[in-house]
Amino acid sequence: MKIPKLFKLTHWGIAIVVVLNAFILESGDPPHRYLGYTALGLVLARAVFSFKYKTDFVFSLSELKRFIKSLLRMSPLDYEPKRNPLASYVYIFIWLCVVGLAFTGWLMGLDAFWGDETLEEVHEIISNILLALVAMHLMGMLTDFIFHKRKPWKKMLKG
Repeated sequence: MKIPKLFKLTHWGIAIVVVLNAFILESGDPPHRYLGYTALGLVLARAVFSFKYKTDFVFSLSELKRFIKSLLRMSPLDYEPKRNPLASYVYIFIWLCVVGLAFTGWLMGLDAFWGDETLEEVHEIISNILLALVAMHLMGMLTDFIFHKRKPWKKMLKG
């Protein structure tokens, strides 16, 4: 399946924002906030266009269990899935984390929540979950390569 340019744009846009906001920019500064809202816009655009373009997401819990069991056995599946079923869930949770970060970040800017430590902690927890999901995403690409001899990163680079 050829990946639409919009999907590549949203993928790399979100990836760049996550790296900048997590490791380079100062939390709460205007560039951090504006890039967070940009990531939200990219996630929303990706969600809207997911209805237009057919995706290979797999949301079957039985397929997910089967896939995880194959990982635990360290053996490939006896069939070729269109997509790593675990990846489908990881992507959705990554996007939900971006939405959650934008929402909690926006709330922290409101007078009613200014300086609210609980909200700041929730924002930080979501950020840490997002980074763990990104690590899972990267490990998933490696898993796909080892178990299924696929090179998923090539599609996202070349299409």
